[in-house]
Amino acid sequence: MPFTPGAGLTRESSQPPPPANSAGIKRERSGQPGTHARNQSFRGSQSSLYGYSSEDDLDSSSSTSGSDSDDSSCSDSEHSSPGAAQEYVLPHDHRFQSSRPELVKSALDSLDAWMKSTRYVLPPDDRLPPRKRLRTSHWKEGDDSDDSIDGFVVVSPPVGYFHLACPFYVYNPARYQQCLLQYDLRSIEDVIRHLRRHHMKPPYCPRCSQTFDTLSSRDSHILERTCELRDLQPIEGINFYQESKLKRRDKIDLGEAKRWRRIYATAFPNSDLPRSPYLDRGCGKAVSMARDFWRVNGRLCVSQFLERSGFIGGEDERDRLAEEALCNLALEDMVRVIV
Repeated sequence: MPFTPGAGLTRESSQPPPPANSAGIKRERSGQPGTHARNQSFRGSQSSLYGYSSEDDLDSSSSTSGSDSDDSSCSDSEHSSPGAAQEYVLPHDHRFQSSRPELVKSALDSLDAWMKSTRYVLPPDDRLPPRKRLRTSHWKEGDDSDDSIDGFVVVSPPVGYFHLACPFYVYNPARYQQCLLQYDLRSIEDVIRHLRRHHMKPPYCPRCSQTFDTLSSRDSHILERTCELRDLQPIEGINFYQESKLKRRDKIDLGEAKRWRRIYATAFPNSDLPRSPYLDRGCGKAVSMARDFWRVNGRLCVSQFLERSGFIGGEDERDRLAEEALCNLALEDMVRVIV
């Protein structure tokens, strides 16, 4: 059932078992660790707890996290880059693991309150790609004008923008639900990058339809001529010709919505265009809002929860890394509950 604010949320968040060899592993990530906020007050103002505390906060988040990224608000991006930060993977027997169910309950309560006070709208069609949006906020904390009625100040609710959808998720939400669960697409560049990374048609044998990880292994299989001739099975994904069209047909002056629809038409040439390129309703919208909320407030929520629960011991580097890893895991758990 889609997540809706105030609808009596189900708080059963199963913990996905981590790999057996995950204890203390570090893996390459490009996102930078979030700001450590252990001593800040959890019950802060609405602008600091339930939104971006300043335009600079949002600009930094928007410009660095606009990526084909997985659920990691504390270290956002999936991109590989020189000097990429290494993300600590929380060992499965770490003491923080037992806190995850209660942490998710607390986080969902805060998210529920934030969603009720926040309005999401369509982004401007001419908004710039993330790297060019450094000084431009897409989160509005109300109007600066002097809106007052009979001595009362009228405060507009914070406004956020809908996130872009993966074209394959729009085409078949059930089959491609992992795209919603794992990836956050904030620009057309993210969408194109996502299709290239995760939706390329694998090399396959035209005789038996077997798929392969590499072209060389496919070619070796074909040269062996040992497979049986079978009816060709549909292989999902975009081919190399479609991939080349993605960038060739993309024109920034067309506007975001039209650019996305061109991408969709390239990936699914025989399908009708969908209603919207955005996650603007249901669980898609709720997941997008959860990511935005957690990107700004996740570290604060986790830090304060651990302090209240007596989990915080020292202030060494491993504790900081473990707290950051827990922040990422909590968002994964939240998204699974929502979906």
